[in-house]
Amino acid sequence: MVKTAKSLFRKLEFKPLFSYTFSDEINLLFYKSPSDRKLGYIIRLLPSYTSSLLQSYLSSLRSSENSLVDFLIQVFKTRFSEDVLEYFSCRCSSCLNNFIKKYVSGFPYGQKGFNLRVFPKWEKYGTVIYRRIRKKERLLQKSINLADENGRKWLSRYLKMWRKL
Repeated sequence: MVKTAKSLFRKLEFKPLFSYTFSDEINLLFYKSPSDRKLGYIIRLLPSYTSSLLQSYLSSLRSSENSLVDFLIQVFKTRFSEDVLEYFSCRCSSCLNNFIKKYVSGFPYGQKGFNLRVFPKWEKYGTVIYRRIRKKERLLQKSINLADENGRKWLSRYLKMWRKL
């Protein structure tokens, strides 16, 4: 999924500012809202394009299996960065909730608890893909808890940086 999200960053005509991916979902944030015509274009073509990218990556890993991949697209338009912070915080909470359900459901009856620290951050919190521009633009990825105060501060600083450009 991370490789698919990175490909979307590189290949889309409408450059996303930020992406958050976990499980079977990719969330893209566009800083400037495309026109209604372009937005319709994105809604119609992006799911099939994303599906074909992921399908090609999966088929290269498992050459014998032919499974179909399908995506749903949802549009979230806002002018307020607080709404963006809240949205990604909720998505990160959902990721952590899914992670906990996955591991708790596999516990033998009577076993108590598990140590969250031993699991990789990307598995608990998902992966953020973002653009960094210094001398030249680069795509970076990091696993960060967007539901806690430090994660929200990081995202807020990132959004403020792009407003200045």
